[in-house]
Amino acid sequence: MGPVLRAREVARRPSPDVISGKGREIGYLVQLWDQLIVRNGMLYRQHENEYGSGSHLQLVVPRQACEEILQDIHGGVVGGHLGREEDFEPAEGEVLLARTV
Repeated sequence: MGPVLRAREVARRPSPDVISGKGREIGYLVQLWDQLIVRNGMLYRQHENEYGSGSHLQLVVPRQACEEILQDIHGGVVGGHLGREEDFEPAEGEVLLARTV
């Protein structure tokens, strides 16, 4: 994720030789290049809803952070098991999880 974040900060799309061998997630993020923005040093995807009538930012997180984020969404005082769809709905709206790539 780092090469894409650094490239987006300077608005220079990474060349194929830079991303070669960096993994599937990096390739996917480069495909989303025009949807990516950087705010306060964090990488986001400007996600359009399926009807094209609105958009919101999704925080792009590395694969290593996915499990912790899902546990935070699922657990805690306001958490609980609501079923698969309800568990993932908040994450899908606000966080682009690298493991779903």
